[in-house]
Amino acid sequence: MKRTFRLLAAVVLLFLWFSIFFRFEPVALPNSSSISSAWLPLTTDDSSANQDTLDDECVFRTSSLYRKVYVYPSPGEPEWRGSILSNESNNNTSFPQYPWDQVLQVIRREAREQYYPHSMTAQFSTELIVHDLLRNSCLRTYDPEEAELFLVPYLPSVEFHAGVRGKPPSHATSPYAQAILNILDSPEQETDSAKYAAWEKQFGLTSHYWKRRGGADHILIFSEPLQGLTHPKGKRGSYHFIHTQRQLDPPIVLSVELSTSFVQKYPACSRKNILLPYPVTDGNQFNGEMNRIAIEVMRNYSLNIQHNDDSSSASSHIQAAAFPHEVSVPEGRPFAYWLKAGIHGACVPLRQAMNRDYKHCSPSFLPLRQQLQQPYWITMRLATFCPCPGGDTASAKRMFDAIFSGCIPVILSHDFVWPFSAEILPKENEWRLDPSEFSLRWNASEYEHEHYNATCHGYGLEERLQEVTAEQISSLRRGMERAARMFRYWEPSDELPFNVLHHGVPPNGGAVEVLVKQLEERAAGRLWPACREELERLREEDAIGNDPTEFVC
Repeated sequence: MKRTFRLLAAVVLLFLWFSIFFRFEPVALPNSSSISSAWLPLTTDDSSANQDTLDDECVFRTSSLYRKVYVYPSPGEPEWRGSILSNESNNNTSFPQYPWDQVLQVIRREAREQYYPHSMTAQFSTELIVHDLLRNSCLRTYDPEEAELFLVPYLPSVEFHAGVRGKPPSHATSPYAQAILNILDSPEQETDSAKYAAWEKQFGLTSHYWKRRGGADHILIFSEPLQGLTHPKGKRGSYHFIHTQRQLDPPIVLSVELSTSFVQKYPACSRKNILLPYPVTDGNQFNGEMNRIAIEVMRNYSLNIQHNDDSSSASSHIQAAAFPHEVSVPEGRPFAYWLKAGIHGACVPLRQAMNRDYKHCSPSFLPLRQQLQQPYWITMRLATFCPCPGGDTASAKRMFDAIFSGCIPVILSHDFVWPFSAEILPKENEWRLDPSEFSLRWNASEYEHEHYNATCHGYGLEERLQEVTAEQISSLRRGMERAARMFRYWEPSDELPFNVLHHGVPPNGGAVEVLVKQLEERAAGRLWPACREELERLREEDAIGNDPTEFVC
């Protein structure tokens, strides 16, 4: 009876906390036309004749990049004409549409692949978000002579995953990627005709603006860590940053992952490029729907425990989770930590040991992973901490899911680098984040073996998390609020639909604002000289070519 009273008291506190911090009214999802008018940060007219129509509503009208980003046109667009075209396409009245543009129309209409928030490839939609932003905003100029940045019209992740290259996709290098590689691989003395021939043939575009600044003002976007201009298998470490994504070459590379090892060896080249957060395109993360579901799930679960309080099904696991240790009491979250780590990648011993400790000895495992039967984006909202071990790569979209769920990330990866943070940006950046203010970072090697015996006695991750004080948790939560604002591509709103990309909702979150600020710094290829000097120094020191081939756990 006493246990039941304490349980009900905990449930009431949990419900009150969720009710205060998250809205509980139903969401009316608007149609696409009302969505477009809900925010007015972007221009919606892609005609150069009417480019100033909505400038008064464009949030970037005071940016130094205002009308300074040229988006190379694609075949069939109104801008596909005149001097921007190569001789190859000027003499061809039926120049073929780019293959990714063809499939893009299909997957958007059918709401699949990158256009479905719960698909495997949704996490690889950075290229779509950035292309939409630069194409439809007042940053865009229709005069390449006025441009300080050029967006290359290549969508490598869509090309690789959405059927262009077959199922399963071919890992051979695309002729479009090869055209870009020809430019980057050619020595300075290479004749223009040999260096740029494939670009002019495949893309149908003039090479004049590549030549103007050596490509240092051109933007390439890679939405996934292990793919890029090439698609090698079994490569890890710095290989992809250097060879697959060409982050040591003049173009400005936008990517979702780097490693500590790479940043420490190539700090200037790392800053020449831009590290972005993984995109979360599920509008329910930001319209209150997931928070309402989490409340209902916890309420039903707690009532079920109450009804079975005197039965044998009320195991010690359930009882301990229902009335948690002190670490989970602050702010009403009932479970200490959430963990799901597949046995793959370079950190298999770490993941195996963590999984065994969690499954056999954590009071959080049974309810979060078995009894509630809910997806991770709900159960994360019921946990105080979300440990994030390295896997195939040093990072993962789950780190950002954790922040948006209010679950404090515990980074167990030496090589992981937070975007927009002190781990990569110089001190003078006003938007720079301090990861210690919103996450914990512990030595992964300390958790590569099991910490508990058969009766769950020992000192492991559970005990260390229990030692984090309520004051520390509150401070980390405040830091997470700022980090969440900077990492999300869409601002919270009751009007957000579930599928923001499919509905064409303009990105208006903090990640977009920081991206534009960083592009301003890199306009006209300003940061390439520092990277070039860094590479020259490393060559003199004979330090090029001995880069790590694995990520450090």
